[in-house]
Amino acid sequence: MTRPPARRWCYLATLIALCPLAADAAPGDLTDAARKVMSEAGDAANRSDWALCRTKAVGVWDKFKRPSVASLLGSCEAELGMNREAAEHLDFFLQHDDKSNAKQTAAAQEHYPMVRSKLMLVVVDCNEADFDVRVDGEAKAAASARIFLEPGHHTIEIRKDGFTPDTSTIDATAAGEKKLSIKLVPVGTGAGGSGLATPSTGSGTIDTGAGGARPVGARRSFVPAIVGYGVGAIGIGVGAGFLVAHSSERSDAEKLAKGRHCSGAADATCKDVIDKTSQANRSGNIGAASMIVGGVGIVAGTGLLVWALLGPRREASAVRVLPVVGGREQGLIVEGQF
Repeated sequence: MTRPPARRWCYLATLIALCPLAADAAPGDLTDAARKVMSEAGDAANRSDWALCRTKAVGVWDKFKRPSVASLLGSCEAELGMNREAAEHLDFFLQHDDKSNAKQTAAAQEHYPMVRSKLMLVVVDCNEADFDVRVDGEAKAAASARIFLEPGHHTIEIRKDGFTPDTSTIDATAAGEKKLSIKLVPVGTGAGGSGLATPSTGSGTIDTGAGGARPVGARRSFVPAIVGYGVGAIGIGVGAGFLVAHSSERSDAEKLAKGRHCSGAADATCKDVIDKTSQANRSGNIGAASMIVGGVGIVAGTGLLVWALLGPRREASAVRVLPVVGGREQGLIVEGQF
């Protein structure tokens, strides 16, 4: 992020003042090991080593969803340009801030508007509690009713076991805010009564972009089934051809051998009978093998087709590659589902 020099020094001073937050945590708030890691994160922030600060703090955050951790983590992410992550963590702090640590409160109140101005806030109002959230197919580690979106087209899916998922689309704008009203219905009681948990078409009251809703989970590819059927068709076709050749060659050999007793290549005719018989046997063997391969291909193709149609939807992979430019650190941070 680019800031005026005077404001940046003020920002750094505020963040440095936040470094001892591990020591300020309540006795039962963090374990001794977590306190040590948070102290190391604070030292890294003091050195403007934002990448290390973030790495240390996010490790603690994964185990301890504490406002004190969210405050330092969000500040470090803001320096790395990770606006969405920073907004989520700083917003978590502000939503749970008990005003017991004035330094943390002041730091969050300064950093949050900087990242919030670049994002849209979507507030989910759902008739069911404890729901899960997926944004563009990526499951959020900590489901929240407050979702931050970078400008652009996004899909939000609300899920809960035993209920039909609800999918809505939105065109997010910087500094925007919308309310998404969702009514989840139990599986089997929605439109059509199919009893299958399939994504809805976006029943929320949020304004949707052109193109309407689309399912987050993609259907599995039909390509493997097509390949299986292709192998089966080729195998059966080749096998049928060789079996026809086998029948013809066998018939020719029998015609040549008619009235003769050939036990060896005694004459030219007997030699032709032996060659025709050998060739017929080869054609028969190749034909039988090809038919077997073709049958296996058809069976495999059918199984793959059933899996693609009825199997669970394939979860979309989401990977974020973020540049690290700040202080002494340059490089990339890669996050996502693999």
